[in-house]
Amino acid sequence: MNMKSIVTSPVCSFSLIRHMKSDWTHWQLFLEADPGEDALESLHSKKKYLPTYEDLTEVCSGISSIINAYDLFPKDIARGLFSGVQLKSLMSPRDCVQMAAHSIDIQDFNMTVEWLQVAISMLGNPSLQDRFHTLFHLNATDLYFKLAEVYISQYLWLPALKTVDDALKLQPRNAKLLVMEEHLSSRILLDLSPKLHI
Repeated sequence: MNMKSIVTSPVCSFSLIRHMKSDWTHWQLFLEADPGEDALESLHSKKKYLPTYEDLTEVCSGISSIINAYDLFPKDIARGLFSGVQLKSLMSPRDCVQMAAHSIDIQDFNMTVEWLQVAISMLGNPSLQDRFHTLFHLNATDLYFKLAEVYISQYLWLPALKTVDDALKLQPRNAKLLVMEEHLSSRILLDLSPKLHI
């Protein structure tokens, strides 16, 4: 059958015409739609069931209360160890960072330091790497920087400088860390210089 007979015969051309008229419209709508829009709508519809910031704050407060009431350590909580009993639940470095942020909010800087140190040690432990989702990758250097900022907020220049030096071992050319190192070194010298003259 040649092309001319398909176009001139209504019986032969019906399928082609119907396809061009109705099916093509569906394809056009499909191609114009944003990919993943249905999945995104589904996620948005479930958003009301997700935990809120208040829920997260309440859980963090609960963990802080447990730590204080039972005199526990963040490193044990993160490993799922409660008063000598090993539980199946483990915290991720991201969980520890969230607990550090909560500790900052309640002005518990000692606990903030402990939570950040736990997160850093977890990131440095190769045996734990398979337990953390790569989508939520944390950078140890950023955590060292945050830890140094906590020390600085407490005027603890030497621990802050040591923390920055540890971070520089991971990223020796990090400009932000180099500036902080210079600032801390100057600060330490300024704080020590009056004592040297006495």
